[in-house]
Parts: sequence; structure tokens; C-alpha cells
Amino acid sequence: RLVSDWSSDVCSSDLGSGQGCLNLSDAYAKGQGVSRDPSSAFTSAVRGCSLREQTACIRVASAKLVGDGAPKDVGGGLAQLDASCTARQAAARSMLSNLYTRGLGADVVANADRAHAYAAKGCSLGDAPSCAAARR
Repeated sequence: RLVSDWSSDVCSSDLGSGQGCLNLSDAYAKGQGVSRDPSSAFTSAVRGCSLREQTACIRVASAKLVGDGAPKDVGGGLAQLDASCTARQAAARSMLSNLYTRGLGADVVANADRAHAYAAKGCSLGDAPSCAAARR
């Protein structure tokens, strides 16, 4: 059985598995065992996030920030990353640091102080890229 078949079953069941939904999202995002489908990848990630799979929540945020499989919603993506940051997810803190380091067009203005603060928070969780950014 393909991972996408198993994950689809697990993600859609009443009990649901956040990891199963994340696996299904990965399969759709990469076209592994299924046709590449960003919209289905996003939908599976949303379900995984609702089941408290934090990596799925970060995927939802990323998709919203760039409009991959979902309408572009920078404010919603930032809010999702902030929620993941509050949930002590180092990857979210690192992403926020990167966003505020580089900016994202007119939607996110580069802000060195905010970038450093998020990097320091990521570093406090042992995230090596965040620690490198915090030392700059």
C-alpha cells in the first residue's frame, strides 16, 4: 500500500492522526504516489494542524504566506507562525526570524530587532540556524 493511501485513511477518519495528515500533505506536495496537488496538500496540512501536529501547522503558515495551494494570506500565515512560536516550535521561530531578516515584499517589512528576537527564541530551543542568526 502506498503511504498516501494509508495516510488518506488515517487523516480522514474520525479519530484522525496529525502525523498521517502531515504524511498525506507531503505526498500531495511532492507528487509521491499521487498527482502533485498543492490544494490537497494544504487541506491535509490544515487537518493535521487541527489534530495538533505542529509541523503541519507550519506547513499551513508557509502555504498561506506564498499562496501555495491556498489563497495568499500573509496576515493569516504570520498569525499561524506566531501561534506555532507560542507552542514552542523552533522551526516557526526560525521562519519568523528569516521573514523579518529579509522581509516579504510590502507584506512584511524587514525588521532587524524582530528578526533577532525570534532567532534568540529559536536558539533557546536548540535550533542551530536560529542560534547562528542570533549571533549576527
